[in-house]
Amino acid sequence: MLLGDSITDWWPKQGEWSWLHLAGYEPANFGVAGDRTEHLLWRITHGELDTINPKVAVLLVGTNNIGNFEDEEPVWVANAINQIVLTIHERLPNARVLLLGILPRGDKESAERKRVREVNNQIRTLEDHDKTRYLDLTSAFLDGDENIPIDIMRDQLHLTAKGYDIWFREMEPLLNEMMR
Repeated sequence: MLLGDSITDWWPKQGEWSWLHLAGYEPANFGVAGDRTEHLLWRITHGELDTINPKVAVLLVGTNNIGNFEDEEPVWVANAINQIVLTIHERLPNARVLLLGILPRGDKESAERKRVREVNNQIRTLEDHDKTRYLDLTSAFLDGDENIPIDIMRDQLHLTAKGYDIWFREMEPLLNEMMR
């Protein structure tokens, strides 16, 4: 299952080729455009995880907290993501979590990009190499000058088809390992 915001939500439509390749895993997409960490936490504590039993929950959330609120502290976002991971483990005890770092956004010198890096540095510590694995895709979405190419993220936030192809390619080896 995939949990997240618009980046996750739009994968089947914006990244059809890679979604078809992901289909072999029988994914359930629980991404909701506009979601922030608090929205996702509410959904998973109010029934969204009931009656399902996925092997792996892929989690990508937090960019809307960073992008929508200039005063949102990275530690707040990281703590919320930690709570989401704990809740997934509590409600889905047989599932493993593939926690993705927040994707880069904005210009390389922007405050948003800096805060994304800070959150990712904090949430990487949630990896325990057993029930929770962490994957940072940042370098795959940046060019040699640390800019976001427009053919990968048309607005420095949302993925194009090429961006979804990159996500799938970078995630697939770890996902395969976790699905065993």
